[in-house]
Amino acid sequence: SVLAIVGNAGVFYYRLFAEKVKSTPSFKVLVMNLCLADWLMGVYMLIIGAADAVYKGRYVQGEREWTGSVACTVAGVLSFVSSEVSAFVLCLITLDRVLAICFSFKHTVRLTRGATVGLCCGAWVLGFVMAAVPLLAHMDFYGQNGICIPLPITRQEFSGQTYAFAVFICLNFILF
Repeated sequence: SVLAIVGNAGVFYYRLFAEKVKSTPSFKVLVMNLCLADWLMGVYMLIIGAADAVYKGRYVQGEREWTGSVACTVAGVLSFVSSEVSAFVLCLITLDRVLAICFSFKHTVRLTRGATVGLCCGAWVLGFVMAAVPLLAHMDFYGQNGICIPLPITRQEFSGQTYAFAVFICLNFILF
């Protein structure tokens, strides 16, 4: 988790202040947003690591306490937002590269910095809204397991399983 946090913060700093060879403004915005999303995953891993240290040797007794805690929910939301925003931004990077290759001699068919900022803001808003839907629907969504991520790949049924399948399998398949 520390490497993810420090590494992504370093790349963000480099792109913002120390970059020698300037990349296109849209690509710079996309990479910085990808860094922020991946930095959130580092924070998620830090929370899970701290929970592991707290419950080490007594997880069976403290499982319900952990999976029902606010910390588990926050960790789950961070993981959800991080993974979905990363997927959206990777899709936008692909679009940016396709436009740059297919229309390399036409400067009018490119993602501008302003359009890229708007698309990235939309990705963040959509990521947070999608992560909040289970909370607003009062689903016991993030406390399904000890890692606070309700992956729809188990045989066990849980509240919000269809939603998890739609997002983690269907939407991500389309994005990738």
